[in-house]
Amino acid sequence: MQKLRVSPNDRFLVYEDGSPFYWFGDTAWELFHRST
Repeated sequence: MQKLRVSPNDRFLVYEDGSPFYWFGDTAWELFHRST
């Protein structure tokens, strides 16, 4: 497993070999929307 680091332009996460790290995440906004 490769370590992550900040890209040279300080905007992204990349692996040690320079390949991009894709972060897939989600939030529960729909939960709050439906509760009102």
